[in-house]
Amino acid sequence: MWPAAQTPVAWSRLHLGEPLPTASSGIDAGRIGRYAVVDRLAIGGMAEVFLAREVDGLDRLVVLKRMLPALAEDEEFVVMFQREAQIVARISHPNVVQILERGDVGGQPYFAMEYVPGVSLKELVKMSRLRAGPLPVGLVVHLVAQACAGAHAAHELRLPSGEPAGLVHRDLTPHNLMVDASAHVKLLDFGIAKDAGAEGMTRTGVLRGKISYLSPEQARQEVLDRRTDVFALGVCAYELLTLDRPFTANSEIETIKRITEGRFRPIRDRRPDVPLGVAEVIERAMANDHALRWPTAEAFRVALKAEAAGAGVDDDADAARVALDQSLGAMFAERNAHLKAAINRAGPPSGSFPAFGLHTLGSGSQTVTRGSPPRTWLGPVLVGAGIAAVASAGVLGLAALAGYGLWQWSQLPSGPPLALTFAPVHSQDTLLAEHAPILRYLERELDRPIVPTVAPSYAGAGDALAAETAAVAILPGRAVEHALAAAPGSRVLAWKIVDGSSESQGILLVANELQLSRLEELKGTTICLTDRDSVTGWQLPVAYAKTNGIDLEKDLTVHVSHNHETVLRDLIAGTCQVGATYLANMNSANERNIPVSRLKVLAITGSTPNDAIVAGPAADEALRTALSAALAKFDPIRDAGVARVGQVERVTGFKIPE
Repeated sequence: MWPAAQTPVAWSRLHLGEPLPTASSGIDAGRIGRYAVVDRLAIGGMAEVFLAREVDGLDRLVVLKRMLPALAEDEEFVVMFQREAQIVARISHPNVVQILERGDVGGQPYFAMEYVPGVSLKELVKMSRLRAGPLPVGLVVHLVAQACAGAHAAHELRLPSGEPAGLVHRDLTPHNLMVDASAHVKLLDFGIAKDAGAEGMTRTGVLRGKISYLSPEQARQEVLDRRTDVFALGVCAYELLTLDRPFTANSEIETIKRITEGRFRPIRDRRPDVPLGVAEVIERAMANDHALRWPTAEAFRVALKAEAAGAGVDDDADAARVALDQSLGAMFAERNAHLKAAINRAGPPSGSFPAFGLHTLGSGSQTVTRGSPPRTWLGPVLVGAGIAAVASAGVLGLAALAGYGLWQWSQLPSGPPLALTFAPVHSQDTLLAEHAPILRYLERELDRPIVPTVAPSYAGAGDALAAETAAVAILPGRAVEHALAAAPGSRVLAWKIVDGSSESQGILLVANELQLSRLEELKGTTICLTDRDSVTGWQLPVAYAKTNGIDLEKDLTVHVSHNHETVLRDLIAGTCQVGATYLANMNSANERNIPVSRLKVLAITGSTPNDAIVAGPAADEALRTALSAALAKFDPIRDAGVARVGQVERVTGFKIPE
């Protein structure tokens, strides 16, 4: 069972054994108020989100955000939900999503917002990492300047009395900034915004906002003003330029420590082509002391554009539109086609709730038949909907997954939620994005929603099985041994098959410029290892070195990078001279914008079985049987529409133990 302290708000009813609200809850004949529902886009946080169109003469597409039935009786949540609509409705600015109407159906408050046919800046960063490479500086300046303009309009909002509202968004992240095909930016999701009239809305001891974008004063839970949003805008600009977050570490505690200490690598260390003045303007926005930041988002915007112009950077709207089209033009075209298909499928209001699909970035559409008639999964259609990511103690609800490519349901699973945890082999973003097609396949096969978590350590994933906070875990070899010992009754259900192989090769990597070619030359250097329970990241290199007369843990200085992705980044950054990982991680690194051409293989340390899917004591025999059967018949082409799942994982199937 789920511990109450780890329960995201959106899942509170589920953990009491009650069913998730059904698709038809509160909807009369496919309608919410005067809007005909086209598709259900997401559920999580306080609300469910729909794409809809007006049924009167305007016939325009809108986004509906409706409060979940489970929360509609909680006065505090109702007030928070209604405040979001009230706040945004008072802001009239081209860079802020507009509220069109507020209403109530069956005791469930809702509001209608303008539809933004685009992607979040979070997705823009992700696609740049995977495919397009660094974004042009001019495009970044153009996007950030608009975000600043929208934020400034919110900060300047006045009450009907004429007094300043004192609004602070508190969650200005790439997740909440949308860009359309014309490179026009819209700020959305004021769900946790705070104004002068909202005293008492924040519970003591609760950090609002996403950890990596918190300002130092947010982390210390001090009084906030608009300079908190200026800081977040600086972090967004940094991430758009470098495709990496400035403060993110291997744990939330370390991330907060870096934020409060103001520790981050300068922009030009990561990207030397950024003009010095542009970098300095952004880094001033991220100043640890809020008194040293730009006093307003408008001051940040003006300074950024001035430095860009002085350096000859073209941040013109037309140039930005061309640059964005080069990066995302194909995706925009695909999504427009999916949107048109969804509208055609929905047709006029007919009394039945239309199908709604579960898809992540770049997955395309497919028709899957299970019984009759066949159902079509709608490809990714992102909207300007205020979908707040919900994370509590590392447990992610569906809305949190919106940040990894909006998850959309085709038929809401009717069974109880299945808690699944990952060992932190890679970053949370990578693990969730890479496994998304497999998770949605299992949801269809098991008819149960899957709630994924990423454990703080390899051993922690096994401990979650023992504590029964997770029923299933995905673990590398040594962590499997730990799980089987910590949670008696656990069982390996399957091993991943990666590119047709059931084993993974461990390797030692060194930087090209170091001219190291023999193991004994490593003495006195620093080695990056992952986790003690990692076979390729710790056990194999240590054992291999000992057979060659070297004790890695005594003859070298060990730097713990915690996961394989960070090993590569630490090696390239010069944190260590040698690193331990596995071959497939290196082979796929360029697709994650990690320049491994600067590294070479020093030695192959051995091989180990690929990651295992392990069922813990909380998984009964019926679940184990169903899960094994689903894994055994998984076909990536048929079930996920790809030859192999994931750029890093590259899963082509599963091997069931005899």
